[in-house]
Amino acid sequence: MQSFTFGTSALRLDETPSQAFFRMLSHDDRSSFYCVARRGADGHWSESFARVPQLLNYTLFDDADWYVTRNGFTQRSRKTERLRQINAFMFDLDCHEGNARSAVEKGIRALEQAVLARALPEPNMLVDTGRGLHVYYVLDHSLSYRVTGGAFNEKGLAFFRDVEGKLLAAVKSAVECVPTLEVDTAVFDFARVSRIPGTYNVSAGRYAQLIHCNESYYSLSQLSSFGFLKPVAIERKSSGKTQFVNFDKLSLSRVGKLFKLQEVRQFNCKGNRELMCFCLYNAAVQIYADKEDAFARLVEFNKRFSEPLAVAVLDQIVRSVSKVGFYKMSAATIVSKLRMTSAEIDATSFFESRRMIERQQAKRATAEKREARNARIVALYAQPGATMETVAQAVGVCKRTVASVLKAAKETLEKNKTAVQATITDLKEAARAALNFFASSECNFLADDFCCVGPFSSGYSLAVGSVSVFLSTGT
Repeated sequence: MQSFTFGTSALRLDETPSQAFFRMLSHDDRSSFYCVARRGADGHWSESFARVPQLLNYTLFDDADWYVTRNGFTQRSRKTERLRQINAFMFDLDCHEGNARSAVEKGIRALEQAVLARALPEPNMLVDTGRGLHVYYVLDHSLSYRVTGGAFNEKGLAFFRDVEGKLLAAVKSAVECVPTLEVDTAVFDFARVSRIPGTYNVSAGRYAQLIHCNESYYSLSQLSSFGFLKPVAIERKSSGKTQFVNFDKLSLSRVGKLFKLQEVRQFNCKGNRELMCFCLYNAAVQIYADKEDAFARLVEFNKRFSEPLAVAVLDQIVRSVSKVGFYKMSAATIVSKLRMTSAEIDATSFFESRRMIERQQAKRATAEKREARNARIVALYAQPGATMETVAQAVGVCKRTVASVLKAAKETLEKNKTAVQATITDLKEAARAALNFFASSECNFLADDFCCVGPFSSGYSLAVGSVSVFLSTGT
């Protein structure tokens, strides 16, 4: 296991902790407003708004409590309905009783151990607030609060909350050894403010410190899978490169089936190339822990087309997926979007997982073996002098199995007889009359038991013993 220690590796020499904090939170800014709030010694609360250029130059902090929103707004208003972009996850670990400094130090070590054990993603920023810790995970591409047309980004927000819940469980698990540290879920409000590192915490009598920062930002899909689908190192034969892969069986299967669909369409997929690439990359980001590996898989997929798409188109696909991390798409949705035919669905086994296919194949093989065994049981029992005991011994089954097979065969025969009695009142006489009519030396009457298949448009096919005779209705 490689060594790891929290440290401000991303802090630049020419910037203050507050500037580094602002820069990392707003690295994917979309001309948003950020609220800077001050609470004075008298408890008076005041708010001002700034865009990123002003925010990065904001250094005039006095010894009051200073806060900032981690997300950006469309107007100078700190209301959720004015939200433009969601930049990061933040978890507030507060110590409300006992020795706060001891709890903070133990919390830092507990988080560090969880990161080392790969039970928790490495935070992008860790802030010692004076009486607790703020743990930040910053998105590589901020999540839009609304989509085109002004509607709420329901899918993206639902995915964000799902990831937030997973991360919350992981953070709680990491610091459960420090019972005096509690997670304040009020900060999950998108419009909530948080303490600015480098500013004074009046109640704690200490300055908040940025004790760790790194610029390896996360996609939602990476955070969703980290610690829940354990990354496993594999080596790709094509490149010889070791990659960390999350074994999401559905996504792995889906990638393979999309490659198969290319082959079925003989790599000439005009009209569907963009959508195929979108579906491929959407599945790949759920597998590869490194987004570069997911993109490399997309490039590999694109090169297989008889006329590959331009790199600019692939970049647009990546940006589209990255807006929400990944889209949850059913197999039926993909089939519809790609306009797959029934033949293509069958050829790719698109609605079936590999395990399902294996089970079906095993079931078919078992059924074939059972049918062959049952046929042998019936044939052996038909021999003169055969008993259930001798048949069971010859086939290698119990007497009860032989009895069940013979009973089922008899019931099938009776059903066949009943099915045709309404049309031919005496099938046995009809069969004998047919045999006498043809008077063929090859048509020997071998048994009293028979079956009838039909009716057909011109007659019935009768079987007496092992001899089949066609009886024409016109005869």
